[in-house]
Amino acid sequence: MRRGNPGQAIIAGFIGVILAGTLLLGLPWSRTGPVSPLDALFTSTSAVCVTGLIVRDTATLYTPLGKAVIATLIQLGGLSYMTFTTVFLFLFGKKGSLMVRRTMAASYPDLSLGKLRSFVGKMLLTTFAMELAGTLALLPSFASRYGFVAGLGHASFTAISAFCNAGLSTFSTNLAEWRGNTPVNLVVLSLIVLGGLGFIVLDDLYLRFIGHRRRKLSLHSLLVVFVTGCLILGGFIILAPAEWNGAMAGFTVKEKILAGIFMAITPRTAGFNTVSYSAVGSFSLFLTMALMFIGGSPGGTAGGIKTTTLATVALRLVATMRGKEEVSALSYRLPRDALVRSFAVLVLAIATLATGFAFMALAESHGMAHRSWAPYLFELFSAFGTVGLSMGSTHVPNTSLSADLSAFGKSIIIITMLIGRIGVLSIFASLVRPEREAIRHVEGKLEVG
Repeated sequence: MRRGNPGQAIIAGFIGVILAGTLLLGLPWSRTGPVSPLDALFTSTSAVCVTGLIVRDTATLYTPLGKAVIATLIQLGGLSYMTFTTVFLFLFGKKGSLMVRRTMAASYPDLSLGKLRSFVGKMLLTTFAMELAGTLALLPSFASRYGFVAGLGHASFTAISAFCNAGLSTFSTNLAEWRGNTPVNLVVLSLIVLGGLGFIVLDDLYLRFIGHRRRKLSLHSLLVVFVTGCLILGGFIILAPAEWNGAMAGFTVKEKILAGIFMAITPRTAGFNTVSYSAVGSFSLFLTMALMFIGGSPGGTAGGIKTTTLATVALRLVATMRGKEEVSALSYRLPRDALVRSFAVLVLAIATLATGFAFMALAESHGMAHRSWAPYLFELFSAFGTVGLSMGSTHVPNTSLSADLSAFGKSIIIITMLIGRIGVLSIFASLVRPEREAIRHVEGKLEVG
């Protein structure tokens, strides 16, 4: 393991946790009825990859033990299993093997190996504090309807799922029945945004505004906060009017405003929903797919290509059009390595989705002939962005479109969720052996565009 590839270790770890979750969800004590191994694998993958797509109704199929297993898988997937591995090594008095520290550094490349120990501690403290606060804030609403014990179960599961950007719910209709409840909406949305910002940004914001260290925010934090704010505000301004008399028809004004905010935030990347996406118009579906593709921010619980990738690519394009060599933003110069990685992520993400949809069209040609290709493309974007939004099954109530897919189609979604959670660059880098450039070639002339 000492000479192993950190990317391969991350992939192996995620697969190991998914398989363990599959076995646990298949136990008779975890479910109220039969479940196929493929459906158990799908549910486990969706939980570990903090996606939220479901092929069976979580609320009715799984017992309290099964739901506890799912919540644990969400927690492991949201923080990544490497975080817990590192913690256990530290608790036993070890500084962690070189392999573990290298793998954590691969997950958080902006941190030095020496700072990983304190950072992991802050991650755990932040996560559990946020989830506890969310549970206590949600408890009154849920307990008033279901009683204290059941309400506590709903509140804790929802808080974990929201902060980890999972979108899995203990309610059959997700959060649709709570669309007019202001506390539930605001708590869930706040947890989603905080989890999607990433732990690096949360730590930076804490030190800047609460920890009394009057230091300037890093370029990473500034870009994340700026892009996140623009996407949320822009999404609300466009989506709320677009669906005001569409998917939100019959809602009260307050419900429409809350649902509009929900539609702007949940695609980034927690698939809770208060509106039915089967009733959403084509324009809103397209914009939602764009938001799912972008996703959240690095170093957190979200998926997608990430906000910093979007910002870096956009800034590079603007600088190119202006004839500038240097790319700068907010009084900072962007590093060349970040520019190269951003374009690599964008190209690999597009290639992944294109390949996945090609196989999906092959596997689900019959379904596409009856329902069109749009719901299947939406499902694929949702899987890649680890979102969980879906236009829904036509055969199985309260489930995602994935419930209608063949075994091959479900396998495509499973693989896409895994790629989306780990990251396209990490996945493909683990498959390629790095080589040192022994020869530097003469630069040639090339016209592009």
